[in-house]
Amino acid sequence: VEAFVLAEKPRSVYVKLSSELEVDVPYILQVSGISDCNGNELDENEQLFALPVFAENDEIKLSEVLFNPRTNGVDFVEIYNDSEKFISLKNWQLARKTDDIVEEERIISNEELVIEPGEYLVFTSDANILLSNYPKGHAENFIEMTSLPSYPNEEGTVLILDENSEIKDEFTYNEDFHYDLLESVDGVSLERVSFSQPNNEDNWRSAASTEGFATPGYLNSQSFSSDVSSGKVSADPEVFIPGNAGTGRDFTTINYQLDEPGQFANVNIYDQTGRLVKNLAQGVLLSTSGFLRWDGDTNDGKMARMGYYLIIFEIYDSKGNSETIKETVVVGRDF
Repeated sequence: VEAFVLAEKPRSVYVKLSSELEVDVPYILQVSGISDCNGNELDENEQLFALPVFAENDEIKLSEVLFNPRTNGVDFVEIYNDSEKFISLKNWQLARKTDDIVEEERIISNEELVIEPGEYLVFTSDANILLSNYPKGHAENFIEMTSLPSYPNEEGTVLILDENSEIKDEFTYNEDFHYDLLESVDGVSLERVSFSQPNNEDNWRSAASTEGFATPGYLNSQSFSSDVSSGKVSADPEVFIPGNAGTGRDFTTINYQLDEPGQFANVNIYDQTGRLVKNLAQGVLLSTSGFLRWDGDTNDGKMARMGYYLIIFEIYDSKGNSETIKETVVVGRDF
């Protein structure tokens, strides 16, 4: 390895390698003996880098969206690299969709921008304002853009486009997706619950109050793995405290794993006395795997009382075959 400085660019150091770098292989650049004019040595002497690759389908996913910021706040859109690759985002775009028309495309970066495996990146128009509103945010993952597409407070569709303007992921949101009992949704982001499931309403949730109602640049507060641990249907967690109180995940998911596609389900929740408290799903078409979410609410919009609840998961198909599965969950309370 040979390092040198060009006279016309004295603020840059160039490195000549003895062999070519391989694509999508992480390397560590390590330097030593570097100091400024006052003799202060460089503190951080290692830097991870890699030659990136282009993304394939379902590798870059929308992760979190803030479309109704606080007064004097800013919107943000977060993405997640759901792969083991170092992916180039050069010339990628954020956009919106209205009546099936893609519009307001905004270039994320004209220069090389790499997202590492399992990493989050946040796009916003003002990184300083975003960090002041959410001090827990990981500012090193903030990417400041001149402007974002306009995302209305009531409803809209967020798009992430690759360098060829092809849609890599999209999320159609509605203000009603927020938790019903929140006094205000201003400054509350919607977080993706599971990266292995589609972007439907059940898969997005208001960020937890303990994180300041948003988690820009790091793990979503409502994130979980939707794998069924055992059997065909399971509830996770089996004990939860509804109400966005911040003492743990404030909803439960009824996860399912089926052998065949094209099956339907009725899902109802009963209290200890056998009284129906929530019609969670009626005649819903199931994929081969997925989940339904219960926030601990009842059919009349109130909070379920503390205690045991029975989930009746009825699966049936067009041929008349049916199966009923029972699971229990416990609704707790803070004291």
